Amino acid sequence: MSPKYTELTISRDCGYVMRGMAIMMIVFHNFCHFIPGVTLENEFEFYSVHIISLLTPKATALQWFFDIMSFFGWYGVPVFIFLTGYGLVMKYERNGTPLETGRFLRYNYFKLFFLMLPGIVTLIIATLAFAIPYGDIDSRSIANYICQASMLPDVVYPWWKPNPGVFWYFGLTMELYIVYALLIYHRPKWWMWVCVALSIALQLITPPESGTMAWIRHNVTGWATLLVFGILYGRTLCIRRDVAATIVILSALLILPSMLDWMTWQFSILACVVLAIVVARWSMRIPGWRDFWIWIGRLSPMLFVAHPVARIIILEIFQPRDPVALPLVIYLCLIFLMSLIFRYITKACYRRWLK
Repeated sequence: MSPKYTELTISRDCGYVMRGMAIMMIVFHNFCHFIPGVTLENEFEFYSVHIISLLTPKATALQWFFDIMSFFGWYGVPVFIFLTGYGLVMKYERNGTPLETGRFLRYNYFKLFFLMLPGIVTLIIATLAFAIPYGDIDSRSIANYICQASMLPDVVYPWWKPNPGVFWYFGLTMELYIVYALLIYHRPKWWMWVCVALSIALQLITPPESGTMAWIRHNVTGWATLLVFGILYGRTLCIRRDVAATIVILSALLILPSMLDWMTWQFSILACVVLAIVVARWSMRIPGWRDFWIWIGRLSPMLFVAHPVARIIILEIFQPRDPVALPLVIYLCLIFLMSLIFRYITKACYRRWLK
């Protein structure tokens, strides 16, 4: 009896579903981890005390929700990194689009720059609006916002910690493009495995609570395994069904245990992506549910840009002692409103510049 195979291709709409779910995890995470008393995440460094806090019983379901979103929400980031690698393969290898290194890097740099620009400008305006009445303008914060637009703070992280932190992802994405263009596209496969080996080794020999670990995980050095996973997934047409089922089961069983120890912590992101693919594929079978996440996924770039701006505005207006539910609802409404405005501005003003 011949083995049965499962096709691995992720359709465009399925990719949007994955992006939609991932960005909402990130949106909730970046609000919830500012709530006093919630469990903080192990995103850039690994702290055992955060694990202890997560496992401590909570008084209400709402507190559990805030803890879960704060601790786990950042796992939306690996989904985007995986889809970056997968998308590059589908465009430049499977579809045969030629990749000219200089034009490719220049185009993607300006694409990311113009995508981020409305958020940076709005952040500066919001910061000045809240600071000027009190005569307390934080020039370093303004400089940080401008520096973010260059996508360089990731590289100089130990000396200049970026603020707001969420825009670090744009610099990381540019690094992913550079690695793909220079080391992976039409290069010997062993270059990929060198990148993976270096990434794993660096994280295993670095103290998990150190600034060095934070620097590693602000750059491609901390995420090369996901980039390569996305590339390998895109290059693989199908896989035996029993092998696929085994991978999914192992991912489901190991994702939580792997988060609890710093030696296995970095591998939890791979399990997260596997489960995200499964959930997105199942979601594609439910029309209304699927359409909702496709809409969110299409808006995800603007949601990513808008949510740090909305968060700063909400944190300036509301105080930590205020009830959390109302600020969270206003935060979500403000994000979607700003995202729609940012999308209109980007389409109206910047699309022609990217051609």
